[in-house]
This record gives sequence, C-alpha cells and structure tokens, in this order.
Amino acid sequence: MWFHDFCGYFSKMITDELLDLSMIDKLRFKQRFTEFCLSIIHARVKVLQEAVGDAQDSANNEDKSSAGDKHETARALSQNARDLNASVLSEALKDLNTLTSLKKVASFKSVQMGSLVVTSSFNAMICVNLGKIDFEGVSIMCISSSAPIAQRILKLTNGDKFIFNNSETLLLDAF
Repeated sequence: MWFHDFCGYFSKMITDELLDLSMIDKLRFKQRFTEFCLSIIHARVKVLQEAVGDAQDSANNEDKSSAGDKHETARALSQNARDLNASVLSEALKDLNTLTSLKKVASFKSVQMGSLVVTSSFNAMICVNLGKIDFEGVSIMCISSSAPIAQRILKLTNGDKFIFNNSETLLLDAF
C-alpha cells in the first residue's frame, strides 16, 4: 500500500515540476517528446518496410514443385503477409506524416491537435495513437484526435473540468 502511495506522490511531483516550467521550457519539453515519438515511428516504419520486402521476396521465391497446390498456398500466404504488412506500413507512414506536421512547436490557448495536456489524473499528447510513453520521468498517453478522450477534451482550456473514468478531472495545462 505504501508503495502505491509513494508512486502516486512521485507521479504528482513530476507533474508539478512540469507545470512549474516556464512556457519556453514546456515547449522545449514538448519538442523533445515529439522527436522521441518520431524516433518510435521511424523505427516502426523501418521494421514494416523490411517485413513487406521479406514477404514479397518469399512470395517471389516460392519454387514450383510437383505439388502445385502447396506452391500456390505458400505463395498466397506470403502475399497475404505482404498485404497485411503493407496496410500497417501505410498507417505508420500516415502517423509519421502527422507527427512531422506537428514538429513545429506552438503554444495553444485551448486543447487541439498537437497539444500536450496535463490534467489532475493523466498527461496526454493529442497526436497519434502510440499508447503510454514514459519520457524523462513523465508518463504521457499519445492519443489520436479521434480517440474518445481526445474528443472530450478538445477545445477545453486551463481550469476546465470534464468527466474521465466516472470522476471529475481538471485540465491543469495545455501547451
């Protein structure tokens, strides 16, 4: 029990430190975080490009054997793998494009695409869906602007309250 309390206290302390930064330092933090997210997407794109290439090579290199059905099945499976990886690659490239467009750091008066949001119960960046990322001691959920929680907080400003997980949550800062 004490460990959970300590973790909650530590998390609040880190969030308080983030809130205490000057606007310039907040924007620098957001820029470093965006660069970190870009590195994650770049790595994902590289892996997916290799997977698409490997699946295509596998489909192209299937030897025609006397068992023609075996050959066609293996080729079809390789083609399916290539198509699936190509679809996921396409989404990753869209995410990369979205994050790249957010690379210029701006300060916002209300929550919008590209905002880093600090609330009384979580931190989030409205960008692409990367899930929870621990960065420089701060946990930040990377969420798409179409995510339900993002839809709930878009256009809110500092001090606004909203319901999240059946409890009232306070928007402390958005930058």
